[in-house]
Amino acid sequence: MVLTFDYRGWGDSDFRLVIKGALPAPDRNGEATVRVQVIRELVDPFDQTEDIVACLDFFSGEPGVDPHRIGLWGFSLGGGHVLYVATHDPRPRCLVTQCPSMDGRWVNQFRDPRWMAIRRGSRGDRCGVPFRLPRTRSAAT
Repeated sequence: MVLTFDYRGWGDSDFRLVIKGALPAPDRNGEATVRVQVIRELVDPFDQTEDIVACLDFFSGEPGVDPHRIGLWGFSLGGGHVLYVATHDPRPRCLVTQCPSMDGRWVNQFRDPRWMAIRRGSRGDRCGVPFRLPRTRSAAT
């Protein structure tokens, strides 16, 4: 069995919404109308690795799937993502990563509490779009 998916905001998946402007007071039913901006095709390594973990959650519970024989495959940035997930989640038993795109300094930022605080507190608050990791340069550039 194989499960393929689109990261959130890519391909046929849903998009994310970012509220624009101040939040209005809710009406008596607890509802409010807001202006939103549709965000698609945003590279967000945090969300993308969470999407892979969500696929593991879903797939491991499907009938006919042996949860002890699940593997991950990824290419380029996705290759870096599956490598990261496989090192932090015990469920994948096999890993294929082609041309993984990752930098050790960038990966270490996943563990840095300052980045996690920024991620939790600022997503969607900076310039009306979700937080993006800064570009890093490899030693070769």
